[in-house]
This record gives sequence, structure tokens and C-alpha cells, in this order.
Amino acid sequence: MLAGGSQYEQDLDRYALAYATAAYAYGPLYWGMLPSGAPEPPRIDPGQKLPVPPPVELPAIESSSLSAEQRAQLADVQDRFRPTSARVHQARVRMSELAARLGQRGLTTNAQDAATAAKMQGFLEDAVELIKAHEFALANEALTRADYSRTKLKNVIGQ
Repeated sequence: MLAGGSQYEQDLDRYALAYATAAYAYGPLYWGMLPSGAPEPPRIDPGQKLPVPPPVELPAIESSSLSAEQRAQLADVQDRFRPTSARVHQARVRMSELAARLGQRGLTTNAQDAATAAKMQGFLEDAVELIKAHEFALANEALTRADYSRTKLKNVIGQ
């Protein structure tokens, strides 16, 4: 997605929204359509907090085999990763708290906001994989998109 351009990003937005909507609307029936062996989602009672993924950790990279340019890129990515990861985790916690409060009233979070939160987490996880593959420029882009997705949720989570 990072190299696919804006049309690809719009397609991913539509897919994420459709997936979140189907998961909400069809619940257990929808999960039955997944391939065998796929983990079943946890059952959540109204008002119960949704499980929040643990904070994403920065992978350890041996920098002795990297060129000077790669070491500089790695240092930049590491400096950006730590605060971005903390902000993304805090946003996920706040989204979970919001969902619990809304659930107590018989309401749910907006599907688009839920999809944005999932994309935000996905970009951060992509950054980890890109760092491991020594693709530091793309990892930086993934961190930018994770933070941008989090910013889109500011009016929802107040962060």
C-alpha cells in the first residue's frame, strides 16, 4: 500500500469499512465464513472493553552491517517509532474505552472509525516488518501513515 498511490489507499479504506461493517452486522455468522483454522473473535458483552493489542515493540536491529546512510535512516526510524507506537497504543485504549461506554448505552462506534483504528495498528505493524527487512524509508512512511490515521481519530478519542 505504501507504494500503491492514493487509489490503492482509497480501495483499502473501502475494504476496511466493508469488513468492519460486515463483522459488526453479521457477528458470529460472518465469522463462520472465514477459512477453517482462523481464530474466532472473542465474545464481547455490551459495555465490556474490547481487547487492546499490546504495545508494538521496536525490533532490535544489528547496525554494524549497515551502511552509514542506512544507520542514519535507522536512527531516524527509531526516533519516530517510539512516540508513534505509544500514541497508537493510547489511541487503541481510548477506542476500547469509548466502545465500552457506547456499549453500555446500546450503541457502537462508527464503522469508519473502527476501520481507521485497525489501519493505524496495521501501519505500525507494517513498520516493524519493514524495519526487520532493512526498508527504513518505507518504515518511515508506514509510521507517518500510522500517525496520520491516529490524527484522523482525534475528534473521536480526544487525543
